[in-house]
Amino acid sequence: MILNLEAMDLLEAENGERALLIAQLVTLDLIIADVNMPRLDGVDLVRRLRSSPDPRLRELPVVLLTADKSEEAQRRGLEAGATAFAHKPILPAELSAIVKKIGGRVSSKPPSSGTGRGSR
Repeated sequence: MILNLEAMDLLEAENGERALLIAQLVTLDLIIADVNMPRLDGVDLVRRLRSSPDPRLRELPVVLLTADKSEEAQRRGLEAGATAFAHKPILPAELSAIVKKIGGRVSSKPPSSGTGRGSR
């Protein structure tokens, strides 16, 4: 919802396996993933992307989100190769700033007439 307000096109995945499949099939600018996802958690998603033979996936920026405020959780995510790590609940301005900072590859587009769900 936050990024829809920024007029960015978004794709949603209900679990980590689906996110990996989407990343393999569609050229993405950025992934924002929860550390705790069903089927493939965010840390393992990052590991799979970073070990991919496809350089596009190995270099894809990934922001991990979690409610776990422990240093261990952040260390695991960053060691796996996450580009950035943020804690939930995240303020809209904070998420927007992270995306913009990672940003050279992330482009804003004019708002579409749709909801943004499932669009690219």
